[in-house]
Amino acid sequence: MAFETIVFGVGLVLSGVLLFAMVFYLISYSDLESDYVNPIELCSKLNALVLPEYALHAAMIFLLILNFQFMAVFLNLPLLGYHYYRYTERKHWHDPTEIFRKLPEHKREAICKLAFYLFTFFYYFYRMIASLLSSQTDYHQWE
Repeated sequence: MAFETIVFGVGLVLSGVLLFAMVFYLISYSDLESDYVNPIELCSKLNALVLPEYALHAAMIFLLILNFQFMAVFLNLPLLGYHYYRYTERKHWHDPTEIFRKLPEHKREAICKLAFYLFTFFYYFYRMIASLLSSQTDYHQWE
């Protein structure tokens, strides 16, 4: 099995994890709107997921760079830049005192990230299958 297949398999798993994290964010925001959870609990739960999300996305880009998959890296760069901006400007934390005022913004961000991670999930799935088929034909060529 080629390293490319492993990289895109890991990317598939990481995209799936990040996809479920965004679904969790959206469900949590709707729970806050419906008053099922208080803002302090919500912010503490979501703040615990922010840095792992950023780290998983950065690790995926690092793996893609190691495998010289520059098209996939360029697809991920806008979100990486956005994460970098949010982190350096200290805007990545959810503040319980401002969560209601910024709730539409947070929901819009989560929906956009959900769409992005869904796209990358299927892109990595396609590339993983393509690399598996490519390595399979290379293997049979030498028999």
